[in-house]
Order: sequence, then C-alpha cells, then structure tokens
Amino acid sequence: MGGAGCHVNVSLDKLQSKPQPPALPPPVSQKSSSPVPELLDKEAEADLITEPDPMPGIACRVVIEKVVNVRCDLSSTPSPSLFCTIHCSTCSLASTPAYTLSNSVRMDHTVDITIPYEVFSAKDKSIKVVVKARETATSSSAGQDVDDGGDGEVIGTASVDLAPLLIGFRNVEGWYFLEDIYSKDSFGEVFVAVHPLEPLTHDIIREKMSSVS
Repeated sequence: MGGAGCHVNVSLDKLQSKPQPPALPPPVSQKSSSPVPELLDKEAEADLITEPDPMPGIACRVVIEKVVNVRCDLSSTPSPSLFCTIHCSTCSLASTPAYTLSNSVRMDHTVDITIPYEVFSAKDKSIKVVVKARETATSSSAGQDVDDGGDGEVIGTASVDLAPLLIGFRNVEGWYFLEDIYSKDSFGEVFVAVHPLEPLTHDIIREKMSSVS
C-alpha cells in the first residue's frame, strides 16, 4: 500500500511539470444561441406596439377657481358633492375632483389640456364647463371627496369663448353663468381662466391644421 501511494505522488509530480493546455471556453448552449421562436414572436409583436399619437391641438392651462350661488334641488340626495367636467364640441377634455356641495365652493383646480384645432377654427370657438352634483361617497377633512367618480346630475353649463385668444389676448378669464342648455335659466356662476401654453393666432391655427390634414 505504501509503494502504491508513492507511485501516485511521482506520477502527479510529472503531470504537474508539464505545461497545461489552455482552458477551453464552456460550450455555448443551443438555447442561448438560438432564441425560442415564441420569444422572437413576442419581441417582434412588442416592437410593433407604439404609443397613440397625441391629439392635435393647442396646449392650454385651465383653472376652475370657484363655483358660487349654486341653485339646485338635491333634497333627495343625502350628502351631495360637486364637480366639473370640461368638454369641447368633439370630445371630453378633463374633469375635476369632487367637493362638498355648498352655496359657494372653492376649487382652485388647475389642469393642462389639449384643445383641438377644430375648436379654434369653428364658428363657436368655446369650451364648456359643466358643473354637476352627485351623492358623496367618502369625504376628507379638507372638504374634498376621495371618490370623484360617477356621472352626476347636471346643475348648469358655462360656455367659455376662446375667440379673444386668436387676436392677441394672453388669456381669457372671468365669471360665467351656469345655464340650463334648454331654458337658459341660470343656476349659479363659475370662475374659469384659460391660458394658452404656446403661441396662438388665426395664421398659426391654419398652418397647424394644414400640416395634420
């Protein structure tokens, strides 16, 4: 047994004295060199998915500051709240959170929207601010409701004329009556300000509309 052990030691010394061949790189697996067809299909599909183009229009900042003299019959609603939606002739643009309804509601809500070029080229160059009421779901101590969903009951609609922006006015703002669209009776007033975030003239609108047509 001792001779066998010595023989092994000598053999190892001889092997160690010889130069060792360079280590070969690990074999490349078939999986890493050739992606699975399903993965290729998913990657190709992902490449085809693109973000939708933004709506062509003029970027504007809209401020809805306050709603006052609210007149509506909500006796059947236990705890009503109030919110606003902003529309143009072709689409809905934005909405505000809901606030606890009272005769005077301060919102101070600011939102950046894109108003379509068609609004500025139409005969009626206005956006509509619709004030609505609905039953309050959950309210916070600040008076602003946590839940701002629901269609709500229309109190009145204010029409904000944007035509002055095309002749050099930097913004339009003021108090607007909340009118019934049929009877034209007033159910309160809302203070709205619209500030364009880019240059705006008749010529600019014509150029931009021709570029997207």
